[in-house]
Amino acid sequence: MILNPKLWEDVSIYAVNFLTDEVTERKIHKVLVFPTTFTTQDIQKAVIENFYQVKKVTLIEVQLDGLLLNTHESESIDY
Repeated sequence: MILNPKLWEDVSIYAVNFLTDEVTERKIHKVLVFPTTFTTQDIQKAVIENFYQVKKVTLIEVQLDGLLLNTHESESIDY
């Protein structure tokens, strides 16, 4: 497969489970997309810092690889 790196970014799609630190602890399951360069430690840190009241990340499991279309406004894309 030939890709134009200006238009596409390699990503990995993960299943992530975490527990909340609310009065009633909740178990949350999300499917999240990260750059392929992210490690499990990077993903754990991102989840803890960017979701509300995360107590503990219990699962980080790669599901598949994907491509993300570059939508930066500075680059024009002709379809």
